[in-house]
Amino acid sequence: HGVGRVADENVDALRGALAAASDSGLAPSIGAAVDELLPQVDDYRTAAWAVLDAKAAGRPTEASETDFVAAFEALEASLPTVSAAVNERVAELDAEVHDVRSATARNSLLLAIAAIASFVVIAGLIARSIIRPVRRTAEVLRHVAERDLTARLEVTGSDELADMGRALNTALDNLSEALTAIGDHAATVSS
Repeated sequence: HGVGRVADENVDALRGALAAASDSGLAPSIGAAVDELLPQVDDYRTAAWAVLDAKAAGRPTEASETDFVAAFEALEASLPTVSAAVNERVAELDAEVHDVRSATARNSLLLAIAAIASFVVIAGLIARSIIRPVRRTAEVLRHVAERDLTARLEVTGSDELADMGRALNTALDNLSEALTAIGDHAATVSS
């Protein structure tokens, strides 16, 4: 029965592959299709051995061969069920991959928009923190240009703009004191 051993090896290999597919957790529909196919694989093996046993015993094989052909055709007809289940699962996975890609693209776009918005807000805050003190300094200098030496900056903070504001206030204080002293000396000289 060397032919029988080869047939058994092939059937065992097929059963092993089908069992692995069923147990792999691929999808319930694939497992169900494989589970439906396994009894037909066993029927095919049984029918093949019936033909071999009949030949070995010298009995007529026509009935056994008819059963074998029927088992083979049933097995062959059932194979597309597994293929259809696999194709269905592949289509489901393709749809999932498409959904994940779409979500990733959407999230990336939202993240980019959020980053740009954050940049704009931060840049606006930085610009505002620079522009306000510069505008106040310009206003004090306008007063000085109009000969009003009483205007001063309200200085808070410890950055370079605050240092510039304090220096301007000190310069205006010194200029006011110098002009007052010149005025006092001029009054003393004229009297």
